[in-house]
Amino acid sequence: MGKGTKALSALLVAAAAVAGGWLVLVNPTNPLTLLFRAKLTATDSKVVLGPYPVEEDFSILMRNGVSTIVSLLDPRIPYEAVLLERERALAERYSLKLLNFPMASILGQALDDDREARIAKAADAIAQEPGKVFLHCYLGIHRAKAVEVAVRRRGLTADRYLVRQGERDTQTLLLDEAQAHYDAGRFREAAIVLGQLPTPSTRALLLAGWASYRLDDRAEARARFEAALAGDPTARDAHVGLGYVALRDGALPDAEREFRAALGEGDSHADALVGLAIVEERRGHDTQAVTHLRSALATAPQHEEARSLLAKLERP
Repeated sequence: MGKGTKALSALLVAAAAVAGGWLVLVNPTNPLTLLFRAKLTATDSKVVLGPYPVEEDFSILMRNGVSTIVSLLDPRIPYEAVLLERERALAERYSLKLLNFPMASILGQALDDDREARIAKAADAIAQEPGKVFLHCYLGIHRAKAVEVAVRRRGLTADRYLVRQGERDTQTLLLDEAQAHYDAGRFREAAIVLGQLPTPSTRALLLAGWASYRLDDRAEARARFEAALAGDPTARDAHVGLGYVALRDGALPDAEREFRAALGEGDSHADALVGLAIVEERRGHDTQAVTHLRSALATAPQHEEARSLLAKLERP
């Protein structure tokens, strides 16, 4: 083998080593990093600590009440810049607030001349957050621990984060996660989470029905609402869901029947009253529609759809 070939081989080996190292760093759950990575653990503390959160961790954090993530990753470090952008995207997807207080560190050794000021700034921000905070660096060992000490000095409790076994069953946790997705407008994600439930409750079936309705999958929405009624004949919200599916299909008699079933002998279900108002408005019966809308607002004064439709019908 000539000198040129040997040099090229050495260069390729070095390049492969660099590439392999990069892949390890940007994948915090690789087998090597897992040997050193702190565990995501269970607590009721105001501040909880851990390593860089992967997507599975975001679901756990959200289900257990975390509203803010404080990241100590430093974008001046190339692989941490990549991870920070990935984390921003996940935080937005899961509707969590993300605060970044960069601190450069290698194997626990601070690289910032103003490290104490950076620690104090992060701790002050955490103290001002109203909800539960997840604090992390890359491995969840060095930088996060330094900020944890400062947080405790401010009188706040901090601990490792662990899903409390036995406190809440799996169905409840998944249902809460699905509800959070739905409330944030992520209807497909909500449907995916709900699909993991082997025996969905009435509440889960109703939420799945509304997620499918929002995705304009009327057949699936109808099936979910009917399943909710089969399991609980008193589930008025299932009738409301079926009424809105019928409205979308243009089946006004079916819609009216479902909305009246939801009302039963009373008239205190605002969504059903709004549904009846829409039925009457489409039939050209504006007076009856206005009556239903006023009843809906008497029950739920902040009902936006009722207010909007009433303003439209009463417009000169």
